[in-house]
Amino acid sequence: MLLWRVSAIPMPSLWPREHGASLQLAFPVVSACVLARGAPASVALGLAAGFAFVAHEPLLLLSGGRGARKAEVSRRPALARLALIVPLTIGLIFVLLYTAFNSLRYATLVIANVPFAIIGGVFGLTGAGVEPRDYR
Repeated sequence: MLLWRVSAIPMPSLWPREHGASLQLAFPVVSACVLARGAPASVALGLAAGFAFVAHEPLLLLSGGRGARKAEVSRRPALARLALIVPLTIGLIFVLLYTAFNSLRYATLVIANVPFAIIGGVFGLTGAGVEPRDYR
């Protein structure tokens, strides 16, 4: 009697595969935190950006961007990771807005709407099955 089921496809990693992008994110975030001497707003913004970056791979897996079979295999772990990351990121954004100066608070609210609109459009297109094309 078979007590467990062995999958033909191993569990994909939920960590981002874009290592160059992680360094491109880390350098300005660490520089800003050092220049701000560890101000709570800069640390909260840096951590929120890092958590949002880590959420990319589970979102990509759930949307089927790595294939339908991998989405099926990794559904529960990806949802568990997102259930942890999303509230932390939202909480850090509230800490940022609470501790920032007024000018930074307004700039953050205005500038943050642009990426949210782009992200919403990308997720909408991904959900509709439209894949990005390389128009060179």
